[in-house]
Amino acid sequence: MRSGTSSARSKNRLILAVVIAAALTLGGCASFIEDHKRTLSQAEVRAMFTRHTVTSVNASSGKRSVTYYSRKKVRQVRDGALRTGTWRVKRNGLMCMTMGTDREVCRLVRRDADGVYRKYKPSLFDSEPTVYYESFVPGNQLKRARGKG
Repeated sequence: MRSGTSSARSKNRLILAVVIAAALTLGGCASFIEDHKRTLSQAEVRAMFTRHTVTSVNASSGKRSVTYYSRKKVRQVRDGALRTGTWRVKRNGLMCMTMGTDREVCRLVRRDADGVYRKYKPSLFDSEPTVYYESFVPGNQLKRARGKG
C-alpha cells in the first residue's frame, strides 16, 4: 500500500507543477516578472497622445522633446529643430513612429508603479526605459508657441 501512496504523491506533485506552469503561461510570464509595470492598451495610448502636446526626456541622452500628436501625424521640437513624421498604435499597445526618412520604431508605453509613464523596447528582458514622459497637455502647444493661434 505504501507504493500506492508514494505513486499518488508523485502524481499530485506532477499535477501541481503542470497547473503552476499553465498559470504562468496563461497569465504571462511578463506580468509575473514585471508586475510593477502596466502596459497601456491601444485605446489608452491613443487617448493619452492624440491631439496632445507631450513633453518627454530621452533616457540615455537626457534630451527633452516637445511633441504634438494629431490623429496620424507628429511634429516634434528637439534641440530647437523641428522634426515631422507619422505615428500609429498597434492592437497590442505598441506605439510606432516614423520620423523623416527613419524606419518605423515601435515601443510599449507603460505606467510604472511610481505613476510615471515611460516608453520601453518591446522585450520581456529589457527593463530600462527609453523615454520618460513629463506632461500631456491637450491641444497643439507647438502651434501656440509660434504665435499661430
